[in-house]
Amino acid sequence: MHILKKGIVLIPVIAAALIAQANFAMEKPLELKKSCIKDNPLADGDSDPELIGLYSQICDKKNKKNNELMTDLYIQAAQKYQALGYSLKALQAVNQLRKQNISRQELTDVEFLAGIAISQNALNYMRTVELRALTDTAYAPAKKLAETVRFAQPAPDSSELRALEKANKLKASKTYAYAKNSGAAQKIRSAAAVKTSSVKAAKASKPAAGKAPPAVKTFNAPSSSPFDSLNKK
Repeated sequence: MHILKKGIVLIPVIAAALIAQANFAMEKPLELKKSCIKDNPLADGDSDPELIGLYSQICDKKNKKNNELMTDLYIQAAQKYQALGYSLKALQAVNQLRKQNISRQELTDVEFLAGIAISQNALNYMRTVELRALTDTAYAPAKKLAETVRFAQPAPDSSELRALEKANKLKASKTYAYAKNSGAAQKIRSAAAVKTSSVKAAKASKPAAGKAPPAVKTFNAPSSSPFDSLNKK
C-alpha cells in the first residue's frame, strides 16, 4: 500500500519532467553540426529553420554523390539568403557556385536582386542620413542601369494585354455611341430651331384677326404750280 502511494506521487513528477523536457526540445533552436559549418562556413550564424534544413541536407552523406541535388540545394540556399535580405551572403553563395562553373538563370536573378537591394540601401542612406544627392560619378552608371532595365522590361502578360484591348474597344465604342447620339441630338435641335423660327416669322407677317391693315397715307400734288403767279404777270 505504501509502495502504491509512492507510485501515485511519482507519476505527476515524471509527467512534469517529460513535459519540461519536451518544451525544452521545442524551444531549443536548430543548430548545424560543427563539421557541417566547417564545410560550409557561410552557414555560420544562420538561425533560419529553412536555411538550416537546406544545409542539413547538403551535409547529409547520402546526398553527397547526387551532384544535381547538391546544386539545387545550394541554389535554394542562395535564394533564401536573398529573400531574407542577406544580400552579401546571397552574393557570396552565388560566387561560390560560379567558381564551380555552375551557371543557372536562378543565380543571375539572385545576383541581380541582391545587387539592387544593396544599391537601394546605400541610396536611402545617402538621401535620409547624409542628406545629399548622387555625385556625377555615381549618377552616370545609375542612369545607364535605369535605361538598361527599361529596355529589358518583361513583355506584358497575354491575359492582361487582352483585358487592356477589350477595355480600349469598349471605351472606343462608348465614345462613338456618344458622338453619334450627340450628332443626332444636334440635328434634332437644329431642325426644331428652324421650325420655331419659321412659325414665328409666319405669325409676325400675318395680321391679327379683327384688325384692319394700317392705312397708307397718300399725298396729293398741289393743283397749281408756285410759278403760276409769275406766269400771270
